[in-house]
Amino acid sequence: DEVKRRDKHLEFTMPRELSRGLSAVLRIVKDHNIAGMHGPLIELMQVDERFFAAVEAAATNQLFNVVVDSDEVASRIIAYLNKDKAGRVTFLPLNRLHVRTREYPKSDNVFPMVAKMRFEEKFRPAMDKVFGNVLICRSLDVAVEFAGSSSLDCVTMEGDCVSSRGAISGGYQDSGRSRLLNMKTLHETLRARAAIKEESAGVKDKLQAAEQSVTAVLGDIQRVESARRRAQAAAERLKAEAGDCAAAAARAGESLAVKEKAVSAIRISVRDLEAQAADLRTEMSTALDAQLTAGEAAELTELNPRLDRLKQERLAASAARLAAEADLGELRATLEANLERRQHRIKAVTSEVDVAGAEADLARAKAAAATAAAVEAEATTRHAEIAAKLSAASSSVREGKANLERLRAEQDDAKAALAEDEREMESLMGKRATLQTKREGLQRKIRELGSLPSDAFEKYRGKALKALHALLAQTGEQLATLGHVNKKALDQYQQFTEQREALEIRRGELDRAHVKIGELMSHLDHKKDEAIERTFKQVSLNFREVFSRLVPGGKGELVMQRKKPGQEPAAAAAGGGDGTPASSHAARAAPKGTGAEGEGVMQRARRKGKDLPKSEDEEEEQEEEDDDEGDEGEDDTREGGDEDDLEGLVGELLNGEIDDAAAAAGASHSAVEVLRDGFDPVTVEDERAPDACEDGHELAEAGDPEELMQWLIAPVDLRQFMTNIWERRPLYISRNANKEYYDGLLSKANIDELLRSGKMRYSRNVDVTSYKDGVRRTHNTNLDGSGGPDARGDPGVADAESVWQRFDAEGCSMRVLHPQRWRDPLWKMLATLERFWKCSTGCNCYLTPPDSQGFSPHFDDIDAFILQLEGKKVWKVYAPRSEAEMLPRYSSPNFDQHEIGDPVLEVVLEAGDMLYMPRGTLHQASCVPGAHSLHVTLSTNQFNTWADLLELAIPAALRAAVAEVPALRRCPPPDMLDHLGITAQHGEEGEEGSEDGEEGEGGQQSNARRDAFVGVLNELAAAVLRRLPLDSAADQIGKRLMQQRLPPPPSHLAAAAAATGPEAAKRLSHKSVVRLMQEGGARLVVEDEAAVVYHSFSNPREDHMEGGDAEDDAEDEADEATDDTEADEAKHPNATASSAAAAVI
Repeated sequence: DEVKRRDKHLEFTMPRELSRGLSAVLRIVKDHNIAGMHGPLIELMQVDERFFAAVEAAATNQLFNVVVDSDEVASRIIAYLNKDKAGRVTFLPLNRLHVRTREYPKSDNVFPMVAKMRFEEKFRPAMDKVFGNVLICRSLDVAVEFAGSSSLDCVTMEGDCVSSRGAISGGYQDSGRSRLLNMKTLHETLRARAAIKEESAGVKDKLQAAEQSVTAVLGDIQRVESARRRAQAAAERLKAEAGDCAAAAARAGESLAVKEKAVSAIRISVRDLEAQAADLRTEMSTALDAQLTAGEAAELTELNPRLDRLKQERLAASAARLAAEADLGELRATLEANLERRQHRIKAVTSEVDVAGAEADLARAKAAAATAAAVEAEATTRHAEIAAKLSAASSSVREGKANLERLRAEQDDAKAALAEDEREMESLMGKRATLQTKREGLQRKIRELGSLPSDAFEKYRGKALKALHALLAQTGEQLATLGHVNKKALDQYQQFTEQREALEIRRGELDRAHVKIGELMSHLDHKKDEAIERTFKQVSLNFREVFSRLVPGGKGELVMQRKKPGQEPAAAAAGGGDGTPASSHAARAAPKGTGAEGEGVMQRARRKGKDLPKSEDEEEEQEEEDDDEGDEGEDDTREGGDEDDLEGLVGELLNGEIDDAAAAAGASHSAVEVLRDGFDPVTVEDERAPDACEDGHELAEAGDPEELMQWLIAPVDLRQFMTNIWERRPLYISRNANKEYYDGLLSKANIDELLRSGKMRYSRNVDVTSYKDGVRRTHNTNLDGSGGPDARGDPGVADAESVWQRFDAEGCSMRVLHPQRWRDPLWKMLATLERFWKCSTGCNCYLTPPDSQGFSPHFDDIDAFILQLEGKKVWKVYAPRSEAEMLPRYSSPNFDQHEIGDPVLEVVLEAGDMLYMPRGTLHQASCVPGAHSLHVTLSTNQFNTWADLLELAIPAALRAAVAEVPALRRCPPPDMLDHLGITAQHGEEGEEGSEDGEEGEGGQQSNARRDAFVGVLNELAAAVLRRLPLDSAADQIGKRLMQQRLPPPPSHLAAAAAATGPEAAKRLSHKSVVRLMQEGGARLVVEDEAAVVYHSFSNPREDHMEGGDAEDDAEDEADEATDDTEADEAKHPNATASSAAAAVI
């Protein structure tokens, strides 16, 4: 978008046909693959920015001559241009150009332009063709000298040209339309885009590397997982084998035990058998037959087979025993050789395998795998989104190209028709200019005639020119006979009549002020008497109790001596008839007992009430007490007085500022009193002819605050305005005789120029709204959907065609915020008015189509000056509904019509008219059918009141008093809440003491205790107020003004600075003589024990009123309904909008 915008800016600096031709050349070269075209000269060279003006002045449109390799390439491209009817372009074929040898003058004041340019060597013939015959000179005089002597064209650094043939051209050049500057910016934008693309490619490479890393990590994770599973399986197998071996060992042990028992039994059986065998052998060695009986012989016969059988069994048992022993030996060998060794190895392996560590590694690997999977999923999603967007963009590009080709053809046709219309328009404009010149000459002659009858024009309309000349000659003869008559008598009579009416109005105001002052004096006298009596009652209540405590058994009371009617001052001074003193209070004591202590107290009481001789110390104490009593009386009087009297003090300050006796008399009554008596607007008809009025632009250029303010409200006198109108009543000035009074400040054409500059952003610089059927809608986007906030929330650029389409076709209103940032006349005016009001001053402009609806009634917290520039608008002004809404500090919500009553002023503002509304003025506006409206609202005096000064001073005074007055840091008595509060206040009102002082003591004590608390708090408050840092608070307000105000225009400064920035800091010393470049342009402030100078000379103009436009909802609705809120958007932020430069001394 930035590249397109820069291309658009560059197109604006060249002729339309040339722009079409260059675009066509690029398209032809691309479509037909024509090689050998290098581009226009402006793209093939580089020049320092300080030579931009000189190069552009020397080359003009030759900067866009296209460099090609040969005339053949140029011929091919020209053929396509003729075929497509796509504009004209000048080509520079390198094969036909040659570098000419020239002798340039040897001087420090001139140098060849080609020497200050950078380009490729192959393009030197083309550069020499255009710039070789040009010298750059340091001044116009030098250029004239060398142009005549060297036969070379000369140009200055500022762009003033002197041809070798003698022609001189020059003047102001708008740097914003510099072609080289736009090309430089375009190149920088292209480089930035290339860098972004490179960065994007790097990001893609990093993404691919990250994907590869993720893949590698996933592979490592899989390998680690496989190794972990194998290790775990091996550990499980080893555990199972160890269990099996342990079970086999247990079984083998059990079998061994059984077999060992069997072996033991067998051994026992063998021993028994052997013993039997030994017995048998012994028996066999003896002849038994002889000793045997027949039965025994038979038994022997039976036992012999049994013996054989037992022998066989013994042999079998021996064989089994031997087999069992062999098995036992084999099992023992296996257990010792294999199983026990394997069991030890399994235990060692099991101890080496850290299952917990393996599980921890497994958990970490799983976490890394999850992270990698998330990254992979995100990358996959992003890749899919990018692919989808790329696909959509590709299709959009294809469709856009097709539409572009179609639109280009339509655009070419439209441009051709537009060119024809422009030629016709130029012809008509020439005729119009000629007719306007004639008309102005005739109007000037008419004005020179002075006052004319009302039918002067209609009476002679339609008569022949010859008849008019005859009448003119006859009238001249009649005038010659009246040479001795005062022809300005009528004008003087009207002037004297206006002066008489103004003086009569002034006399009426002075009479009303006299009556008010008399009423105020009577009121103050009454309040003073009441305060004295109230003070006396409060003192007398405590005096009796205190005296009874000081003099046991005594009784004392205070008596007020009033001056009797007819009593002489001397008698009053001497005392009353009974010998009492003339003082306002007397003390009488009658002790019932005696004693040294009572007598001493009695003497002190008597001396206060009698004219007894006093010692010097007692006289000093008496004087201090009398002073304290007088101060208390004054405080009570002031406390009981009407707070509206403060308006008189403020009026006296204003009178001193104006320093005019008549104005002071007019300001003797307060603004609040004027609003109470009637919110009567002032209506003035300015009948001055245009040539009798001063030029406001010249006054703003000169920077005279009083003169510019006087011009703004003319013909009303500035002193009269400040004393009788400002903050008191509306002022309407009609200028039917001079509707061009505010011309040049801003126009519809200027708004169009701002919109087409590409600087205007929705919401920040311009708002487009509609208000239909009671519903307000905002249209801060372009018709194609662009212009909305970007990803960072920054508003989009407003497209001029979209804005005007909504204005003309849809009836939307337009509000341009802070046009002083771009419009120089408004900048100079506001900078001057800020010096007059000594506070930040802003403005907005409102362009409303015909037949648009109005907005609801409301009031603002600023003083508004409505300047009608074009069209008409109906304004209704209402009086404030109550004192609370007079001069408010904050704007109001919207009101219903039945809540505000009838308007005190209803006017139709036309071009040249002005309407002033004080803060708190209820108002509403609507457009006239069939006529659009354009007006500018100047706003000032927001948060610029006494209250704002005290808001800064009182907290600082309280902090200082707390640090210096120990009494403020003490705790109040425990019974404070019993005597202060809403219940205590109402209780006091119901317990007024009787005059004889004999009512209940409880009510007296409660009131006295409450009065004591109030007195202490008043004294503490007085201690705080005595420490008000008014100078410091004023400095803070001045510092805020330096931060918020506009930078001064160059014409307002006394002289250029001798040095600025770090260079000025180096050259500044205690011996330096320093003077301000503008009165009031800096403020000296003491901060952190250092003197700091804040100034507005370096404030950025484009940030004026930025960052703090705190709109209240009601006013914002009204603004966006019709863009006619006069000043709410021009409010001034309390927060710093732009930091003022500061220098620490």
